[in-house]
Amino acid sequence: MSYSVNSQNTSPSVNELNSLVKEYNSLFLYTKSFVDGVLVQPVSKNNGLLADIVSDNDIIANNNFIVDRNTRITDSQTDFGLKWISDATYNFSPGISETEDVFFRSRVSTGLDWVILGEGSMQRKKEAKRIFNQQFRRDSLQLSLQNNSFALHNRQLLLQHVFDLHRLEILKKYQEIVQMQAAYQDKMHQAKLGSSADKINANNQSQAVSGMIDVYINYLSQNIPDHLVKEYWNIPYVDAVLPDLSSINADNLLKEEEVLVQMQKDLLNSRQKPGDKPSLRAKFRYNYYDNAEQTGRSFASVGASLSVPIRFGKDNQSLAYEMATYDNNLYAEKLKLKDRLTAQHKDFYLLKNKLFQLQNEISYVEALLKNETEVYQRQNKNFSPAKYIEYAGMLVQKKLAVLDVKEQLCKKYVVFHTLNGLNNNEQINPSKENTDYSER
Repeated sequence: MSYSVNSQNTSPSVNELNSLVKEYNSLFLYTKSFVDGVLVQPVSKNNGLLADIVSDNDIIANNNFIVDRNTRITDSQTDFGLKWISDATYNFSPGISETEDVFFRSRVSTGLDWVILGEGSMQRKKEAKRIFNQQFRRDSLQLSLQNNSFALHNRQLLLQHVFDLHRLEILKKYQEIVQMQAAYQDKMHQAKLGSSADKINANNQSQAVSGMIDVYINYLSQNIPDHLVKEYWNIPYVDAVLPDLSSINADNLLKEEEVLVQMQKDLLNSRQKPGDKPSLRAKFRYNYYDNAEQTGRSFASVGASLSVPIRFGKDNQSLAYEMATYDNNLYAEKLKLKDRLTAQHKDFYLLKNKLFQLQNEISYVEALLKNETEVYQRQNKNFSPAKYIEYAGMLVQKKLAVLDVKEQLCKKYVVFHTLNGLNNNEQINPSKENTDYSER
């Protein structure tokens, strides 16, 4: 309950009363100046800032988590599948048994083996390199998808940072009002003109506002450049509109993931083929034999070995199963994403409706403030600054609620466009649902 200074039979001196009246009038005028500043804000119907934030590469670059890979990978091309083979044998005489024949005392064989086909061949090494390059491209695409996730996170952090700064701008100005009000109620209580309840209530309001400011300051991101904040400062004033539901087509979703799945299938198919291929080896030898009864002799020889796998029927069921699993999982992810985007679309326009209601409530509070201002200007004796200050507090609460809703709208806009893979440089059809909501 507030107390009128002129209606109390008090013991304070006239000077003290005049000082309290003057202080209360100053509090009213300061509050009025604050309200006028809060109500005068830029208005924008252009959603260009939101389209920019979806595609701004500066936001992606501002990410300490994103790493890149060195793509300059080289491989030796000098391995043609050649091997130098040497073999030496020495036979003991007379052998294990007396009747055992020993054809030579010692033998040395040396020469080249050339793996033409099969494991260790140049062709197989090229195949292995091709598979490695496929793996590298797959891993690079996986990294790109991970970076896209980080980039979306960065965009949401930027939005949160900008909106928190807007909240702080309002709260810091309002903090001066509640602190002045708490000091005034303390003096009223000391002069025995105000109740302890009014004093406690004013102090609680001051502490609550200070606590909110501390929380927002403590959780402000330290990694967002000032130029990005400046560039997107007016984003709370834009009119965010989503394209209509027809833009959500499951066939157009997860295009990069679709390429990744095809790479996975190609790799799986490549790993299954080598075992089905024949192997061919050629060899050249220089041989030297030492016979105990005759002089040693030497000669050259060439040879080849061929290995061809023999299979009865084709066992491709496991491979076909794994291939189908990749396709089925991708299709399921597309359907899940489509459902998620549809839910995002619905939530977006529910928030738009909530924003519309909040703006109507702000209009009502504005009317109350305007009415009190007119009473003050007419110098009506029934005017009480307490009502105006109370309405100012209501206005601050509504403005903060509007910022909360607009932040959610902007985040949903960014998430919808990012996950839907929409090209912001192309013209899109705005949704016809609830687009008549006016922005303040």
